[in-house]
Amino acid sequence: MSAPTVIASRIGCVAYLNARPLIEGLGPGIRLGHPSELALGLDRGDFDVALLPVRAVLERPGAAVVDGVGIASAGPVYSVVIAHAGPVEALRTVSLDPASLTSAQLARVLCAGIPGCRPLFVPGPPPGDLGVPSEGEGRLKIGDQAIAYRAKHGDALAYLDLGDCWTRRTGLPFVYAVWCFSGGLGAAREHELAELLRTAAARGARAIPRIAAGAENPGFAERYLTEHIRHRVGPAERAGLARFAAELRGLELLAPGDAPESWRWA
Repeated sequence: MSAPTVIASRIGCVAYLNARPLIEGLGPGIRLGHPSELALGLDRGDFDVALLPVRAVLERPGAAVVDGVGIASAGPVYSVVIAHAGPVEALRTVSLDPASLTSAQLARVLCAGIPGCRPLFVPGPPPGDLGVPSEGEGRLKIGDQAIAYRAKHGDALAYLDLGDCWTRRTGLPFVYAVWCFSGGLGAAREHELAELLRTAAARGARAIPRIAAGAENPGFAERYLTEHIRHRVGPAERAGLARFAAELRGLELLAPGDAPESWRWA
């Protein structure tokens, strides 16, 4: 059963293939946007709940978030990459996808851990740009734009898969986004929405073959949604969140009090 329109219209979600299973059956009223836009919308009161980049949620100490579901990976994620033409150690600049919050800072964390890799991070072209990086340049691509970029350029470029790099380095999954509530909803409303979203995610997991069938490349879409993307956020994913926050603090990219341990899981 679809969510009532009044509820759906107060839910914000990213307009990416990887989030489609999370909103299965919620109806056409869901409001879609880029990750950074959703964070701003939640702050403005446009939504009761929105799928936010975890970096944005880390700036909300004590945030209330939906337990059990989100967008994560535990190995190659495929759709969060730095595309580059030469050795990754020789990168001089990395242009950042303007739609990204979490992935931009994950790129900083991971590059800091690669010997000799100390690029300057600069604003990048619009998300849909398909231009080729020059020698010494990397381009951060995320979501559906990353999928389209890799489809166009294929093996002509190298790709540093940030999900794979993170898990190889830490042994932990990486969480990209979680559902975050706006303030002042009250426990009853949070519980209602959390149950709605957990039910949608369970329904979406069963519907992946149908969701993939509507994609431009159904075979790839089904592999992507089953082999690269996880929609469960459990103890291992929470440990990954805590490690990411610690890495950000180590680079002075996060205030000491901003930690997922302060979140309230509803």
